[in-house]
Amino acid sequence: MPVKRWLHCQVMKGMFSDERIIKILRTGMTFFVHQNLVQGDIDKKGRVRVYLLERDNCFWAILPTEDATIIQVEPEELVAEAV
Repeated sequence: MPVKRWLHCQVMKGMFSDERIIKILRTGMTFFVHQNLVQGDIDKKGRVRVYLLERDNCFWAILPTEDATIIQVEPEELVAEAV
């Protein structure tokens, strides 16, 4: 069962006012996400809410993109959800 986590990223302005581009720091991959799922100022480091899966000792983040992109992540890239 997936758990909520925060994934460190770079936050950039999106094409629309309610959209952000996130850049995954380790890989440089970029994705469009809704601004409500991102914490951090534009052009600064921030974090994006993801769902985390673990399989075969690997961690996979389900990004809040339109197509629910799944990427492999490292534990040090993640922050637990506040209770």
